[in-house]
Amino acid sequence: MDTKIILLISIILQLGAALLALRLIRVTGRRISWALIAFAILLMAVRRSITFYRVMAGDMALPPDFLAEIVALLISILMVVGIAWISPFFLSIKKSRELIEKSEEKYRTLFEDSKDSIFISSLEGSIIDFNKAAEEMLGYSREELLSMSMNDLYVRRKDRLQFRKIIESQGYVKDYELQLRKKDGSVIDCLDSATIRRDMERNIIGYQGIIRNITKQKRANDILKLSEEKFHGIFDESIAAIYLFDAQKNFMDSNQAGLDLLGYSKEELLKMSIHQVDADPEAVLPEHQELLTGNRIINFEHKLKKKNGSIITVLNNSRPIHDEKGNVSGMQSTLIDITQRKQAEVRENVHKHRIIALNEASRTLVGTLKFQDVANKCAAIARELVDVDGASIFLLNNERTHLSPIVSKGPYSDEVMSMTLKLGEGIGNSGNIRTPFR
Repeated sequence: MDTKIILLISIILQLGAALLALRLIRVTGRRISWALIAFAILLMAVRRSITFYRVMAGDMALPPDFLAEIVALLISILMVVGIAWISPFFLSIKKSRELIEKSEEKYRTLFEDSKDSIFISSLEGSIIDFNKAAEEMLGYSREELLSMSMNDLYVRRKDRLQFRKIIESQGYVKDYELQLRKKDGSVIDCLDSATIRRDMERNIIGYQGIIRNITKQKRANDILKLSEEKFHGIFDESIAAIYLFDAQKNFMDSNQAGLDLLGYSKEELLKMSIHQVDADPEAVLPEHQELLTGNRIINFEHKLKKKNGSIITVLNNSRPIHDEKGNVSGMQSTLIDITQRKQAEVRENVHKHRIIALNEASRTLVGTLKFQDVANKCAAIARELVDVDGASIFLLNNERTHLSPIVSKGPYSDEVMSMTLKLGEGIGNSGNIRTPFR
């Protein structure tokens, strides 16, 4: 091969190698390193160009060594191939770095923008990193927290010891409840979910996790729990029967007074519905519809059928129960047994009726001149007052020895009117009367 061709190919290859080296500046970001390499290759190309020029000009004072030029050509080829071959490697490194940077950017964005506090600490508890939410939750600045230990934040040291024991035994903790102290001295309730951090040799070097402030939720739960305890105290200890029903009017709960009222056990009652205890289901249906449309029942009287079959009268005060969306999901009923009161009202009405009858009898006695009419009226009133089948009125003779009937109403009235009763001795003292009737 001609020396001129060898020199020309070497120059072209060395210029190509220099260009490839310059391109790697953009891929690797190593500007100075690859610039120096490209400059060195360009100097080699310049040296070859000088030799090529002398050969082309016919200056053979220092003729080129053919073997040396062959070696230089091989070196140029290897430089081009090597740089071209290494370019994809550096390109893959660049892409990997870009992916890592994007991943780190996403992680950092998630880390910083999280509304929950994120902590990274060493095995001993030194705080390595944290996000903005952690600063806001605890009230410390970043510089202050970086100079502190997690042990300084725990209200109870035993919580930290227990946390380390759990996380080192199972590799993580989930919703571990603890209390932290803020910069202003106030105490907050928190839930910690964390994992362990390991080095390349799989040794534990620290912990990372999310700490959520649940102080408001815990206070709300405590208030709700207290409210539920108060409700159950009233519910269980009330002397009035209290029942809870679902929207289909099935029994959902009952206090002891409710069980006693109907005579069922709780297991029995919770398998039943309202219509099974209503003595007249049709009578209460409109009231139930009022409840299920969101209205209340106030002092509604109706009748219930107990387990033993007896009928009782109750006074019903009920209200609808709403779910979290405001829809009626059931009803709560408070019942008072007024059976005895209703019976007393009946007796009182009977008594009033009897008084009215007596008054009427009195007016009759005063207003009539016929003794027989008075007697007939008194006998009729007597039958009604004492609720008997028959009543008779007798007159005592002056000697107090005989009773003679003047009126008789009811069965055996004819027999009674045909007899004369002989009295025993001493009626005025003992009041005894011997008669064939009882």
